[in-house]
Amino acid sequence: MVKRHHNDIIGSENLIVDVRDNPGGNDSSYFEILPYIYSGPVKIPGNGFYLSPANKELFKTWFPEDSEQGKAVRTMPDYSIYSPQKGFIHELDTLYHSPRKVAILQNKETASSGETFVLRTKQSEKVIIYGVNSAGIVDGFNGHRAELGCINLRLPTTYRSYKLPEDAIDPYGIAPDVYMEAYMDDPYPFITQHLELMDD
Repeated sequence: MVKRHHNDIIGSENLIVDVRDNPGGNDSSYFEILPYIYSGPVKIPGNGFYLSPANKELFKTWFPEDSEQGKAVRTMPDYSIYSPQKGFIHELDTLYHSPRKVAILQNKETASSGETFVLRTKQSEKVIIYGVNSAGIVDGFNGHRAELGCINLRLPTTYRSYKLPEDAIDPYGIAPDVYMEAYMDDPYPFITQHLELMDD
């Protein structure tokens, strides 16, 4: 879809990317649109593997026994966090000057990979985040849902942010740059007008 609309996107002054009600999935699903959004290199925080006994058995099937990861998951104590990478820089070969401004619209249902998209793109000088706080389900990945009567829980099972508790996002979520709860039913006129005012 992005390739098909390439000329429309680079011919636009502004772009709105709506990730409301996006529960996540796989980070690679949004890589195609990043060259239109990034303004330069982006810092990606590290994540760790949560080494519960069940997870260690799972990871043994993922990592060869003689690999660094394989040795770690077989020798580290239960319930510890193995963080092979403390973070890295994501730098793209191609960046497009247009659109000049990118609005990212999020809501309280924007979660997991929906939130990693927001965390990456908000580092761009082109981006303004609109809406309300995101779900706050990004410090722990691969959540398992559990329904307990009137309460729905999502428990992180395998991945955990390396920078906890200092830089925690859960459970509060990512705050927008422009808070606009009153406009969430029909957000586009407000965002369009705000972007036009910023261009003046």
